[in-house]
Amino acid sequence: MSTLKLDIMDYFFKNGKTGFSVDFGLCPLMKIVDKVVKSPVCKGCYAATGMNVRSSLRKKILGLPEQSKETLEAFKADLPIIKFMLEREGTNRLRFYSWTDFKGPKDIEYIQAVLDIGLEAHIISKTLTQPHNFKHLKKLVNKKGVFISLSFNEDWMKFFPQVKDFIVSNKAHNIQLNYTINPLTDELTDFIRDTFQVKHLRNTNKRDAMEAVGLDEKETCAVFGKDGSRVRKGGACHACKNCDLGFLAHQKGKKGKLPDSLAA
Repeated sequence: MSTLKLDIMDYFFKNGKTGFSVDFGLCPLMKIVDKVVKSPVCKGCYAATGMNVRSSLRKKILGLPEQSKETLEAFKADLPIIKFMLEREGTNRLRFYSWTDFKGPKDIEYIQAVLDIGLEAHIISKTLTQPHNFKHLKKLVNKKGVFISLSFNEDWMKFFPQVKDFIVSNKAHNIQLNYTINPLTDELTDFIRDTFQVKHLRNTNKRDAMEAVGLDEKETCAVFGKDGSRVRKGGACHACKNCDLGFLAHQKGKKGKLPDSLAA
């Protein structure tokens, strides 16, 4: 009999924006310096800040068990509970990587488990832009129920050419690109506007910032509430469809769709 101790809801994290997320330990792009979580390639990283402010969150992430057959089975056993709670909030989306990021091939098994139970897997990742992870990314290309948003910022652009080539050569219709920026202090170039389907604004009041520089609500993260209502801050993923628009469709001139409650 196994001696591995599994706490209920290992790998699951509750948050107001996505409902729940799945995370597997410290992001490969983070490091701990003098007991402080640092993220050198993500200025003002909310995940690092959250772990530094909330000791309980940091303790849970750093204490997560390594992925194994047993942890996968425990994850599958918890999924019906998560599905029920998500559907009660009016969504069938489960986000991967809110506090951490893709770590390796074992993550794919958990993504598949989410699909098998009838949920969508929404993946937001910076580490999947690294060419050594392309062999894993390829397993998720055009997979039904999988939506992938690959993350960039001014300090993380070195793999952009390879990512673009990967999307085009694999005809990856379920991959889009996002870019983190404060448009009130950073230069919002035509390249950023035209290339990245979603802009993650560092500003607390998203709509004030987007209105100041002419960004559309169909290309900005966290500007709709859970019910699809327009909000200026504290947006949620539940009704928003902005991450559904792939890079290839965007390059052909297609635009994102409004939440159903606003699109009628």
